Amino acid sequence: MRYGLGFKADMVAAALVGDPILSGEVNYRVVIPPDYSAVISVCTALEYLGAFQEAGLVNETVIGATEHPELRSFLYYLLGCMRMAEGERESALSHLRNSVVLMGKGWPFARPGDYARLGESLLRLDLRSESVTVLRRGLAVDPSDQAARVLLGRALYLGGDSVSAINEYEEALKLGSTSICEFNMALAYLSLGEIDQAERVGALLDLCALANRGVEPDAIRQVTARYWP
Repeated sequence: MRYGLGFKADMVAAALVGDPILSGEVNYRVVIPPDYSAVISVCTALEYLGAFQEAGLVNETVIGATEHPELRSFLYYLLGCMRMAEGERESALSHLRNSVVLMGKGWPFARPGDYARLGESLLRLDLRSESVTVLRRGLAVDPSDQAARVLLGRALYLGGDSVSAINEYEEALKLGSTSICEFNMALAYLSLGEIDQAERVGALLDLCALANRGVEPDAIRQVTARYWP
């Protein structure tokens, strides 16, 4: 794929990291300094346009050229999420693990929702402990990230720590009511045998009410019977 003025993906990557690049018989040397926000914007735009191959090339070229660990971590995150969207599980798993390893104290250029997206992706790949690490790091940067808080509760619950999960759900609900958070908190209470506490959570009561009205009763009973025999 070519961009404005005939530049190709490898030339764009070279421009972003300020490295020379040989294309055919012409040596395109770009002397502008690295611009990390430009790297992220280009990769995100290419992914949005569905140009996954070009986005991957830019990602991989910059990862190989920069010594900035947080930038490499962020690009591994973008690359891993992109590979997940393409159904390449093993490649996604490798890239997302690299993202966690290189993250350090966090991403100075993170956008809203980035930590939650990475945490959720790790959870979907059964990397629970890595998910917990990332989500806690994100919440240290932005304690008001409700999605990250709910996902952290989910990750802790899946790890068998229902008490800590409930604490995270309660913190999330301080930021506003969500049915997902309420339902997950009810399941955590049920796993501890605290039925009275589970019953006070609206989302679970709503689910049972649907079953009583005949709306998918068998499916709903299967969900609730797992935690509430």
